[in-house]
Amino acid sequence: MLLKSSGSSFDIDASSPEAPSPPESLKEAGLTLTFLNDLILKALYLRGTMVGRDLGQFFCLPFKVVKEALKFLKDEKNIEVMGGDLVGEVSYRFSLTDLGRRRAQEAMTMCSYCGPAPVPIEDYVEQTYRQAVTGIRCTPESLAGPFSHLIIRDEMFNALGPAIVSGRSVFIYGPPGNGKTAMARSIGEFMNQAGGAIYVPHAFMAEGSVITVFDPSLHQVDENIDNSFIDPESSVKRLLNSSAIDPRWVRIRRPVIITGGELTLDMMDLRYNAESKFYQAPIHFKANGGVFLIDDFGRQIVSPKELLNRWILPLEDRHDFLTVASGTIDILPNLATATTFDFRSHARTMLDAIEAAFEGKASSTQLSYSINGRTVEHLTPEQLITWRSFYKMEVTKEAQAEKFARTGINPRRIGVRFHRV
Repeated sequence: MLLKSSGSSFDIDASSPEAPSPPESLKEAGLTLTFLNDLILKALYLRGTMVGRDLGQFFCLPFKVVKEALKFLKDEKNIEVMGGDLVGEVSYRFSLTDLGRRRAQEAMTMCSYCGPAPVPIEDYVEQTYRQAVTGIRCTPESLAGPFSHLIIRDEMFNALGPAIVSGRSVFIYGPPGNGKTAMARSIGEFMNQAGGAIYVPHAFMAEGSVITVFDPSLHQVDENIDNSFIDPESSVKRLLNSSAIDPRWVRIRRPVIITGGELTLDMMDLRYNAESKFYQAPIHFKANGGVFLIDDFGRQIVSPKELLNRWILPLEDRHDFLTVASGTIDILPNLATATTFDFRSHARTMLDAIEAAFEGKASSTQLSYSINGRTVEHLTPEQLITWRSFYKMEVTKEAQAEKFARTGINPRRIGVRFHRV
């Protein structure tokens, strides 16, 4: 069995993914008043009379955000108040008027999605990179636990950590039954132990379309989830839908999604429901922050060449294109917030760390980078010189390969043409 990766051989400072904070206003929620109005009308149309507090919980929004839309709909004679307690608007019972019912039917024909309010695609991209696997701190000790039930050669075990935290694709191959799938599952277990739970949205909004992400059949809700949003013991939080975490996001264990011969190209694109008129995210999107394993590569209905061509851009440039009816979604990282995202290759990263160590300017993170099981901080000057020469050659090779890919000119070959005189 052999593990191939272009990733790094170093530890990265670990930090638990920061949870999305709840919005304080409609603008912070990334929603338009029109969209929230339609969402409320559809909920009342499908569920009948609802209390203001229940509307907020149904949309996973603080009541103060929903309150603005309720006031607008009430002024427009689309909804009416059927009664309530003395607590205030949060306890009012709202129902549709005849005008509101007609508007709700029109909204249903446009898009029948009715559930937790979607988050903006920009927030989804930012959160995805905030909790990327490249932010997980990997040490031999932390890696040993999830792999304790497997018998692995030392050279293989030493290659696993750098491959995992590289955040890039990993290719494991070998004869049937030698533990390839078991290793992939163990990688997912390590990510959960070392990286902690992550957050995925129920849905996000892009180009005016709703795209659902959270999938109960694939995502396992974290058992240590903060239930303060629906804490029955706290009457104030229960009424005002107050929470330290945006409840539009679900706290889950890092997913390990395995697909085999059933994988097709259609599964890697948005799935559109013509009746409900909203989209479901592709399967590899649902694996963000975890492991997406293509088992038995080469046995799929589509050819390996077609699969690799589909992912050639996401794997190289780390952004993807998805098509919706209203246009194309270009999913790019926000490098201003993606502090764990690093475009440098392993060779360039290690060379920069060694140069910084010679200059006495290496950060604690750079000093913790590991080469052959030893950190940069504990390498002797002679060893640093040797590794610097090695990584310089690697960087040169990468530059030559990049130039050849861009221009088609191989610097190692010299073209000679002879002419008769």
